[in-house]
Amino acid sequence: MENSELDIQASIGFQSNILHSEFQRIKGQFKDCFKIHPSNDFCIYAIGSQVVIKSLLVDNSYQYLKGHDGKVNIITISQSGKLLATGEELNDKGFQAALIVWNFYDKEMLYRVKFHKQMVLGLSFSCNDQYLVSLGGKIDGNQIVVWNMEEGKSECLQSASTQASESCQDIKFLNNNPFKFITAHNNAVKFWTFDPNKHKFTVVDCQLGHIKRFVNCITIDNTDTFAYCGTRSGDLIEIFIEKATFKRMGPLNRMFIGGINSILATQLSFILIGAGDGTIAKINKKTMKIEEGFIGKTRILLELSLFANQTNCISLVKKLQLLIKFRGFSEVFATCAGGEIRVWKVKTQQELLRIELAKTDLNIKHECNTMEFMSDGKSIITGWTDGKIRAFLPQSGKLLYVINDAHKTNEVSSLATSVDCTKIVSGGNDGEVRLWHIGRQVQKLLMNQKQHSKKITCITMLLNDQQVASASLDGNIIIWDLMSKIPLSKLKVLSSANAIESENIQRGILSMAYNYQHHVLMSCGQDRRITFWDMNQSKAYRIIQASYDGDLNQISLSFNNQQVAVADDNGEVKVFGFGDGKLIYLNNSHSYPVTSIKISPDSKTMISGDTSGAIFIWKL
Repeated sequence: MENSELDIQASIGFQSNILHSEFQRIKGQFKDCFKIHPSNDFCIYAIGSQVVIKSLLVDNSYQYLKGHDGKVNIITISQSGKLLATGEELNDKGFQAALIVWNFYDKEMLYRVKFHKQMVLGLSFSCNDQYLVSLGGKIDGNQIVVWNMEEGKSECLQSASTQASESCQDIKFLNNNPFKFITAHNNAVKFWTFDPNKHKFTVVDCQLGHIKRFVNCITIDNTDTFAYCGTRSGDLIEIFIEKATFKRMGPLNRMFIGGINSILATQLSFILIGAGDGTIAKINKKTMKIEEGFIGKTRILLELSLFANQTNCISLVKKLQLLIKFRGFSEVFATCAGGEIRVWKVKTQQELLRIELAKTDLNIKHECNTMEFMSDGKSIITGWTDGKIRAFLPQSGKLLYVINDAHKTNEVSSLATSVDCTKIVSGGNDGEVRLWHIGRQVQKLLMNQKQHSKKITCITMLLNDQQVASASLDGNIIIWDLMSKIPLSKLKVLSSANAIESENIQRGILSMAYNYQHHVLMSCGQDRRITFWDMNQSKAYRIIQASYDGDLNQISLSFNNQQVAVADDNGEVKVFGFGDGKLIYLNNSHSYPVTSIKISPDSKTMISGDTSGAIFIWKL
């Protein structure tokens, strides 16, 4: 079976937008990538190029809609719940992005059209399901297109603005009029009327007076009386729809840091807003005052979606880069991302445990760079940016011990543990390799060597803990004898005849995997190749060009020694046969660099994670 697609068993996470530091501007547009179906029975969200439909009634029930080539960045559902529309964003500005309309209940693709350049920025259905309006990005000139849902053809199109300075950010149909919609701009809000007979638009500018704001998002109350606009400066604008005039601004004496990124008008007495600093707040419609809210300063609120009964709300936040490890058996795995370590159940994707370090007295939050389970499964060994090695109990998360100054002046960048659970080998950002004896009460340094010139990226135990391999960004692999504590041999990444020297590609090694049965070490990294090393001869006997334009971030070998999986910067996951080196599976469902990939001990499941925080669980 060559070049087959992997089957997705489940996923964790969802597509969202990232904010730059200081929350000054948006990078990417994912403001509408999480929705609750009008029936309240399903939630719909995006991970990479996949559209995920998750049942809220049945545990562990997922369905995946495939059809996009780029990352899905916009989702909308019709009021009836029958139609689902999704749009994508492409990396290449020269291509047109796909817009797909699905029959939600049959999970069938009804229409797939390409019109907007690079990305579809906004989507909204008319109240009668007859029309869909789409908004293109800045490269597209913010083109607005109305699509007929009976035929899947465009009815009318026009640029959202004649001025480049009035870039459009959001678009929404009214809730009760199938021919009117509103657009949000920089310093402008516009009301549009579509004439299906003449195929023309009539546009009215809202009278904002002296108010000048960059409008991020729009919501409309259920009676189409008022529209509420969330701004980048962090305030809320109320607009009287019938006369297209500014009414008032709020909330009083408060502006939300990071801007208002998500906004929802409920059928009750309040509006829900989500801000860039993690704030979720309830704004009273009559007084425009904050009723209640809470702030999560370490997170960025990205998306709000309401259940149709308006009594429950789901909010999701951006996650960080992931590292994935199995706990010695296939039912449980762990992830580390930023300052958090989480333990998950594979079957249900349930979070079993979360470990998080508190901030220091100087308000510094240290991050976990690397993580390993001891082979007996009784402790999680972690390496941190403060140079410490910390061990935790996997059931309770209790701190077991700390090795202070494990790498005194630098971060702990890599770890490996011995089979007998008495040794830890650590690597640092400065290129040092250290061997530690782990006793019940004392952790003792046995070896300290520095022969690498750059950061240690991976450490792998060999030959039943008698040897260990260290890989570095300097492009070298060094084999260490743990008995004599001296380097036995050094392996250097070889350059094939067709190496792309003109691109000045670095040769740093990022990951390794070891086949105990055949005594073969595999490495991958910035040279974009998988190198198979015969450890008996210390020579490379096979080189696979696994990627042409993205680093290979991690490699994993199945426990039956049959399959080799790699993850790259292009968001691709590839599986090769160990024996013949041929490509077996290829999947590009991730839309961000895949930083971690692991095959389960039973060789039946594979888990991958990317820099957006998305996790895919694959069936092998």
